[in-house]
Amino acid sequence: MALIIKWPIFRYSQNSQHMRFSFLRVAMRVILIGSLLTPLASGAQSISYYDSSGQPVKERKAALLREVVKIDDSRWEFNIYRMKGPRLVSVQTIDEEGLIPNGRYIHYDPWGNCDTLGQFINGHKEGHWEIFSFKGRLLTQLEYHTDTLVEERDSTHITGIFKPVEIQAAFPGGPPAWLHFMNRIFRYPDFAVNNGITGTSAISFLVMTDGSINLQEIYVFRSAEYSLDQEAITVIRQSPNWIPAIQAGRPVVSYKTQPIVFNMEVIGSPFSR
Repeated sequence: MALIIKWPIFRYSQNSQHMRFSFLRVAMRVILIGSLLTPLASGAQSISYYDSSGQPVKERKAALLREVVKIDDSRWEFNIYRMKGPRLVSVQTIDEEGLIPNGRYIHYDPWGNCDTLGQFINGHKEGHWEIFSFKGRLLTQLEYHTDTLVEERDSTHITGIFKPVEIQAAFPGGPPAWLHFMNRIFRYPDFAVNNGITGTSAISFLVMTDGSINLQEIYVFRSAEYSLDQEAITVIRQSPNWIPAIQAGRPVVSYKTQPIVFNMEVIGSPFSR
């Protein structure tokens, strides 16, 4: 199947442009092989493996891992990883073939850091798109309407739920309570242990005004490796209600990003941006 889609602008450093473009061409091709999938039930996952040219292979020969998650009857999520490495791209689509992007889109730099975050509606860039620095700082907010860039704002003019708040959402009880919670539920994935994989997964999630987590708005902001990211997402999903962010003395809806460290010794970090 030919690679014919044109998704959002990608940003490359001069030294790594060719390597990153090649990886992304393969990643897009891997997404488009979705027509061979067995239909999934809502919430179900499918994992498949590909070589460096995008051809299906067995796990032991794979260079890329593709996860497909059926969100509901009208939305699927395709996540492409380097084997034993971080995520390359995450795309939500309106079809199980992965042809029409619809929903959240995330592009990651070679080290697994989110550098571009936005959304598609029926194949078109729409609404807020966020550009991040290597360290996860929000640099620019772009506003699209049907693929047309209508406004660009720097970090001092960010609007909406991405705007900095006076007091961030926090885990009840602070860092000691977070570590106690981690000690109770954390499990280092067997695949990562067996392959000596370490790293930090940072999970972003939407905290509502009552402190509950919007389960539809949990995503990987910084990727370490597939099994580590999956465990980090599980930790956030199982966490109790958080203390909501405060703006002008009132609780507000806001995103929180919580890093979780995997290093065979330290199981979690109480610190977050």
